Amino acid sequence: GISEGFVTKSPGKYRAMCRDIYMFDPIAGVAVDVASYMPFGNFTLSGIPDRAVLDTYAACIDALNFVEFLPQITRDALVYGAHVSAMNYSESKRYFNSVIPLHLDDCTITWPMVAGVDPLVDVKLPAQMRATFKASQKDERLSWLADRLPASFEKGMGGGVVKLSPMNTLFLQRRGLSNDNELQSYFNRILMFYLFEKSMMRGTVEGAASRQKPILHVSVGDGLDWIPQQAQLETIGRLFMEADADPMSSIVTTRN
Repeated sequence: GISEGFVTKSPGKYRAMCRDIYMFDPIAGVAVDVASYMPFGNFTLSGIPDRAVLDTYAACIDALNFVEFLPQITRDALVYGAHVSAMNYSESKRYFNSVIPLHLDDCTITWPMVAGVDPLVDVKLPAQMRATFKASQKDERLSWLADRLPASFEKGMGGGVVKLSPMNTLFLQRRGLSNDNELQSYFNRILMFYLFEKSMMRGTVEGAASRQKPILHVSVGDGLDWIPQQAQLETIGRLFMEADADPMSSIVTTRN
């Protein structure tokens, strides 16, 4: 295609470029922020006559913090092309009481052949998450964490791979073609312009930092009575370099 040789085929590098666009592009990044906040706002639950059932739904929404989390899910789907989270179902409370966002770089996705069926997700928990879980066993401030983690995560805390159950996996994908399983970022169509702009900006910054003034040429000796030695040339050259580095003023004294 037209992007052959320009856009990387590595999923990790591709997502890194998309994140770079979101973080630093003044137009594309703002467009994602607007699109992620616009559909969501405050809401109320109604239409459930049983107060106990209504309270269960309300407690679940509060526990998952969906009011703030929904815009974040949308940004992930727009920037990376998908969002993956693992949810924990509390048997005692009888609702999902936590949601754990996962980075796509840590996930292995197996796509089904049937349309409308979510893929299988295997995840290797990052070192930071394993360190936090280990600290929770000794730090009473994190004692609540054990009740919020899915049971399958215990295997992954030792460095193994966690096979997420489809029943408690939240997977949102921004699809392109029906038979194309590659994740499609919202920035896919501007990647070529991003790469060109980044190359131009890098060249401009490096050029500006390399030299701010013309080269100074110092001619020493008259070619007859005085032919300076190498040590004298180095001394005079260093003299002019030090004088040129003075931001206020500089004086070089010589004998005629």
